[in-house]
Amino acid sequence: MEGDLYGLSSSNRKGSDLWGKNQFNSTFPMALCCYMRDNGMNPVYISFEQEGQFRASDNEIAFDRVFGTVDPNIRFEFEAEFTPIKKLFADSHTQRIDVVISQNINGEWHNLKALEVKLTVLPDESTSKKSEDEWSSELVIRPVTSAYAMLLIWNRLPDQKQNDLRDLVADFITGKYKIQDWENKNEVLGLADRLHSALFNVARICNEYQEPYLVQPIWKTVGKSPELAENCLDVFVWSDLATVMLSHDLSRIAVARTEREMIRPLREVVRHICCISKLAREEFIYEEVYGAMGFGLQTDKSFSISGSNTIMYMKHPRLRTPILRPDILPSIIIGGGEKNLSPERRFDATIYFERSIRQRSR
Repeated sequence: MEGDLYGLSSSNRKGSDLWGKNQFNSTFPMALCCYMRDNGMNPVYISFEQEGQFRASDNEIAFDRVFGTVDPNIRFEFEAEFTPIKKLFADSHTQRIDVVISQNINGEWHNLKALEVKLTVLPDESTSKKSEDEWSSELVIRPVTSAYAMLLIWNRLPDQKQNDLRDLVADFITGKYKIQDWENKNEVLGLADRLHSALFNVARICNEYQEPYLVQPIWKTVGKSPELAENCLDVFVWSDLATVMLSHDLSRIAVARTEREMIRPLREVVRHICCISKLAREEFIYEEVYGAMGFGLQTDKSFSISGSNTIMYMKHPRLRTPILRPDILPSIIIGGGEKNLSPERRFDATIYFERSIRQRSR
């Protein structure tokens, strides 16, 4: 194999492991982030505000904050456990996250940040026929994505804030809204409004402690063709709290519009409150909350949100005009590394397409 990816010289993936199926979708985004960091470009940051609004800004954070350090000498561990939250699992069965960032301190590697990665295309199926100003990307949230977001927030809170959350969920544990069976759909549906209010109050308590978490690179094509747009690459980053509260926002809107029923975003609201109740008693087991609580719905994903809806949160000039052009690809995919890709997936096919265009223009 030949070729390499920018910035990933220290990684648990080498050679063919950079390019394989379900590998390139996380290795390329990290290389893209490294390139933008080293060239002074900030991501667009989507955070949750006290007033219940999501804000997209390109001035608030730099990639140093996303990576957890200003030191460029970091290691990327893909599909790894984030050891600082291992203590939160009552059964010590820690789940793996897409990327763990580590730093060498006095000869030992220490975990700094846990990141979830979602490489997404612009436009998606739901927005491709709309005007270009309305294009956006689909976002799929896995159960482990939700769990890590909630656990990272809890682990970051000072003792007093954790106590505030204990008090907040006490009504669902022993108080007047006590839930006898968290897997009883009818029981939790009857408390949907209370659960929504509780999670919103969780967000108000945790707001100042949110951190960058879900890295969402976008690649823009000319409509639904494989041809890259003139401005085609950028990175959006969601905070862990914004990731948690996305389910609250979608659930609250849906419940207000339809008959009361269990939908995936509402299920996630229930899981988050249950998670806090378990953390408060040091009884959290991943499979019992984000695995087993299905309520008759498939558990392979928490929920998905189409581009027609993500536009509400991602609306920003750089969604219309991403910051990077196609000619930077050889600086990120180094030494002809694109030849290692399998073009049966759409982004791989786009890289192949772009390479052939470059060769014909020489």
